[in-house]
Amino acid sequence: MFAYKPHGFCEIGGLQRIAQNIVDCIYRAKPETELATLSRSASGRLNHSIRCTNLKRSDHLIIIGCDSAWAYVLAIIARLRGIPVSWLPSFHEPNHAIHRKKARLAQITLKAMQLLGIYIYAQTNHESSLLKGLWHDHCYLSSHGFPNNVRQRFEDAYAPKKTDTRPIDCLFFGRPTSQKGWDKFVKLAEITNLKCAAIVPTMPPSSEQCIQLHLKPDDQTIYKLLQNAKLVLIPSNYESFGIAQLEAVVAGCLVPILGRWPLWDDYFDLHWQNLSLDEISFNCQKLCQDHQQRYELAMSQWLYIRSHPITYTDMLPGLDFFL
Repeated sequence: MFAYKPHGFCEIGGLQRIAQNIVDCIYRAKPETELATLSRSASGRLNHSIRCTNLKRSDHLIIIGCDSAWAYVLAIIARLRGIPVSWLPSFHEPNHAIHRKKARLAQITLKAMQLLGIYIYAQTNHESSLLKGLWHDHCYLSSHGFPNNVRQRFEDAYAPKKTDTRPIDCLFFGRPTSQKGWDKFVKLAEITNLKCAAIVPTMPPSSEQCIQLHLKPDDQTIYKLLQNAKLVLIPSNYESFGIAQLEAVVAGCLVPILGRWPLWDDYFDLHWQNLSLDEISFNCQKLCQDHQQRYELAMSQWLYIRSHPITYTDMLPGLDFFL
């Protein structure tokens, strides 16, 4: 059984994608497995799964995300009933979270939950170090944040090409919210005067003349847009993993690091998180004009991800579904 919030996986974003990816993997490994979501609304279900509101019917509980108090209560109830619990928090480091006290409380609680035998699955070594158990360590590194379709493209993809012609200068890819840095991207689009576009799942708060919007495109269209973009800009202050960044690199885009993104801890170029808007704007304009430098940097990012531990880390190690 999968759980996110009381009304299920209604929100569009990375957590919903992670949950759907795991559902697809489980069905592919063991088609006979019966999966369900714990949801109070039909719209909160995942594809292929049935709605179920009775925790007693569950043999295993998988919780996605860690920003709902309901989930913590649910985890304790499940363990008291002897139901195994696996938790995929996508945790945000408190120092970089919007609600720092809430993030710190979540960190302490997730550490303590491991005393109940709850397994915590982290997406990066950094996240794992933040959530290591207080006395009984049940925090494990997992590749569940690396979607299968992106993984397949990465395995099939060729390295970036020198001959690439990309008509889109700067592309935003994600939810148009302050958490993802939408306002900052709008300002960059205005300052740079470059050709800018955005792939968004919902309409932004206000329409911007300088940005070409692509609202909720299908997977093939997303990949085509990425292949047509020089730079992918996601001015998010913190990313616990970064699915959009992976997709962009696989498509040969250049992805400047604009926040605290642990996925890139061992990559030493393009760290722009401490630059001003004017400095970022200047760098964007320069790279859009310098094809050779852009190609060299795109190649270095592609090679970095290709050798990254996430590409050979198991998905949810220890779960019977994948054995």
